[in-house]
Amino acid sequence: MGRTMGRGATVARRLLERRRGRRATREATLLARDASRAAGSLAAEAARLRRETEAIRQRLVPLLEEAGIAVAATMAEGGELVAPRLAGARAAVSGVLSAGEGRLAPAVEGAREAVSGTCSAGEAHLAPALEDARERAAASLVRLSERLGQALADAEQLAARASSVADRAAVVAAVAGAGGRAGRAAGAIGGRRGRAESPARRGAGDTTSGTMVATDAQGPGDWPRPEGGRRSRETPPTPDAAEPGPRAQAASLAPAVPLTGAAAGVAAASGRTASPSRAAPPARTGRPGPLAVGFGLGAAQAAFAATFRGPRDRFWQRMTVTGLALGTYAIVARPSLLRRTRIGPLNVLLGAASAATLYETFRAGDRFARHFVPTGSSDIEHIYALRELRPRGEIALRLVTVIAPAEELFWRGMVQEGFAQRYGRWRGAILATAAYGGVHAVTGNFTLMGAAAVAGAHWSALYAAGVPLGALIVSHQLWDVWIFLVQPTGEPAAA
Repeated sequence: MGRTMGRGATVARRLLERRRGRRATREATLLARDASRAAGSLAAEAARLRRETEAIRQRLVPLLEEAGIAVAATMAEGGELVAPRLAGARAAVSGVLSAGEGRLAPAVEGAREAVSGTCSAGEAHLAPALEDARERAAASLVRLSERLGQALADAEQLAARASSVADRAAVVAAVAGAGGRAGRAAGAIGGRRGRAESPARRGAGDTTSGTMVATDAQGPGDWPRPEGGRRSRETPPTPDAAEPGPRAQAASLAPAVPLTGAAAGVAAASGRTASPSRAAPPARTGRPGPLAVGFGLGAAQAAFAATFRGPRDRFWQRMTVTGLALGTYAIVARPSLLRRTRIGPLNVLLGAASAATLYETFRAGDRFARHFVPTGSSDIEHIYALRELRPRGEIALRLVTVIAPAEELFWRGMVQEGFAQRYGRWRGAILATAAYGGVHAVTGNFTLMGAAAVAGAHWSALYAAGVPLGALIVSHQLWDVWIFLVQPTGEPAAA
């Protein structure tokens, strides 16, 4: 029973599959027939379109040929019409140019002749002036040479006088040395006498017991030794309380010659003085103290900040006021500046040479800053833009009469002198250079700060080396005017 039902199911499944296959075959046949019909319709439509396109082409070819012929004819007619007009315009332009040349030629020739005449007249007028200027320059050079010769002769005379004074001082020193030896012998005798006296006399205040009678010119190294070989611990008598010793008597008999120059060196080396009485108190150097220098630097920092950070259009007015204030402060802090500062022919020559050397240094620095400093070119142009704020003559007058002299009086005459008194010549120069460059930091211009440090180092080194302050003032004046107004470093030299 079960086997029969399984066979029946299998047969039924096979019948069903055959029916589905016949149905799919019929559907495929129908689809193929429809596709064949559609392909035939499309082929017929393409053939029809091909026939219509050929008909249109056959119609357009004659029309295009006719249009080409018409365009060619039109262009030929237009060329014939335009050609005469173009020729006429060309002829008219040529005529106008010829007429213009004819009219301009006499005017150009006249202008050329006028310029030549003006140049000739100018040369004729300038030749005497140039010759006169040349003669004046030659005469000035001759006078300058004569003054230099006279200055050298005066220097030789001063050297001869100094040598004479040194010889006299050597004689005085020799006499004083002989007196010192006699004083030591007399002191030894007095010491032996004192040791022989009674204790009551020593208790009564005799000042010669166990010590040498101190003379006015003897130092602690000349005191005698009492018995036992030890130096006395008693305080030696003061020069005012002791009788004048042999050295003082010899000095009073010697000619009164002031020890200066080489003679002062001899006296300092020997540890003696030519004064017949006790040693004179140390003379005042006239240099400013640390408090004056510190206050001046603080005032300079504040003044430079106000000068460079204030309204730009009034820069030169503020710079002039700053110079007046700093220069006046330097003179008040060190009154001897005005007496010691002199500007003679030799100072002018030294200042000119110093300014020329510094200018060449700045030309090299200008090239370096423009090539290697990122903001070098803009910083330099920003500095030189200050020339346009006031007339050139007014700026030169402010630089020469106030700003340059005041800066030298303050920075070299007061600040560097104060540093040198405390730290020595060259350390003082280094500190003054650092201070001069540091006050320019308020400008925010790195190139200006470096330039100020270089210029300050130049003048500070010269001042430490012994160049007079008057020569440095001339150098500062000439350098300021030349590099700022006459020939800036970044501009080509004038022919």
